[in-house]
Amino acid sequence: MSVVRIVLQRITALGFLFILWPVMAVAAPRPSDGVLFVTVLSVSGSYANNVEYAVAGSSHVPDTVQWWISPEGIWRIRTFGVDHDIHVYKVEGDLKDPLEFAKANTLKHFDDVVASQNLLTIEGEADSEMIAGRFADEGLAPYFDVAPAGFIFWRPDAVYYFSQTAP
Repeated sequence: MSVVRIVLQRITALGFLFILWPVMAVAAPRPSDGVLFVTVLSVSGSYANNVEYAVAGSSHVPDTVQWWISPEGIWRIRTFGVDHDIHVYKVEGDLKDPLEFAKANTLKHFDDVVASQNLLTIEGEADSEMIAGRFADEGLAPYFDVAPAGFIFWRPDAVYYFSQTAP
């Protein structure tokens, strides 16, 4: 029996990528074919400051838990709305049903603060407009980034996310 583990392997290049994103936007990578499972939380937090605020009735940007599932790999993306921090993990192991694993794992850890969940299928040949349209179809803001590893993640607002802390 294979043990599934979420590798605490930081994608250190992410911070560099997002800080320099405006310069690199022309050469942005394209996502691979995959599914993005986005859970929007009812809280906005900061990992660095160990704080959490309710999003309802405020101007706070919500935290998210996202899973990019593709033939090239599975990634868990956790965003923190207060300071636009991001933690990215590559999931290793043999998963019978990666989407069911993502759903169960998210509910196990965040069930009490789930505001909404969306599932988007993204085709690797999709351009930025098509991808933004998919988010809009789901009622989500049209902001996203594609990491060099080929995974995509959604941003609740126009501010860019970059790794600021390590768990």
